Amino acid sequence: MYKKSVRLSLNKISQYKDVVSYKGNDYPKSYFLTLWQEFDLEELNNHEHFLLEQNITEHSRVIFDREYLLELERVDVVKKANGQIWQYKLSLKEGERLYIEAFTKLYVRVKND
Repeated sequence: MYKKSVRLSLNKISQYKDVVSYKGNDYPKSYFLTLWQEFDLEELNNHEHFLLEQNITEHSRVIFDREYLLELERVDVVKKANGQIWQYKLSLKEGERLYIEAFTKLYVRVKND
């Protein structure tokens, strides 16, 4: 599991809203998928991979300009004929309180034993 302390700032969310032309009054939940950039996953560096699916669940409303714990872990591997599907869980927490949970499935080209 990868862990990192992150500060989510209103400035960053405003920049993201401008880039994606978000017109809503709230924050776009897709912003939280950009938090993958906080990690360098060595396990993916040597493998060709592509995105299959992402889902985001908001458990509590995020308050910006605060420190949170960001966790990323691979939670499942499914072998396929020419590769594997790796599922990751990205969690945004403060103490034991869970704010955001995002699941991502990647197709990874690896040789199966």
